[in-house]
Amino acid sequence: MKKLFKKTWHGIPLGIIASVLVGTVVVAALYFSITQTITQTITEPPEPKDYGTVIAPDIELQNLVAGGQGFSGVWPNHVAVALGPDGAGMHLWLELDEDPLYAEYEVKLVCRTSTDEAVVPVGTTIIVDMTNWRTSIPLGAAGTYIFDEFINCTTGVAAGEASTGFKIAFSNVPAP
Repeated sequence: MKKLFKKTWHGIPLGIIASVLVGTVVVAALYFSITQTITQTITEPPEPKDYGTVIAPDIELQNLVAGGQGFSGVWPNHVAVALGPDGAGMHLWLELDEDPLYAEYEVKLVCRTSTDEAVVPVGTTIIVDMTNWRTSIPLGAAGTYIFDEFINCTTGVAAGEASTGFKIAFSNVPAP
């Protein structure tokens, strides 16, 4: 190794020549590198879709006795659907949650006001119960649809605090 460092080329030590060559390669590599620029346009988020709203206040029923006592009630104009422009042509989806304290439970909506009577005529009836717990109807044009709500139920044999959920939503597909 000492012999390599003592060697010269045209009177210049090889160690210096090697250092200069290595430095030139590093500088050349840095000199010939490129920088890639990546650009992208960031836009404002789109306006949220306006499917509309459903107003259906909670209902508290009278106390019932276990063992088959029945109840029927009507709440006029209780469910209001204000269908927005993006909700036109969608389905009104209804789903009933079961409570084991009821032997029978039925919720019926009857249309009283309809923006699009060709699709949802006044008098259209939608029923969900413990057998047919999910259903839907097509809605027409954007606007207001108002329904009377009818509830019929019969208690089972057990006592307790019963609670049944009745979900109302918009969907782009009909209920199965």
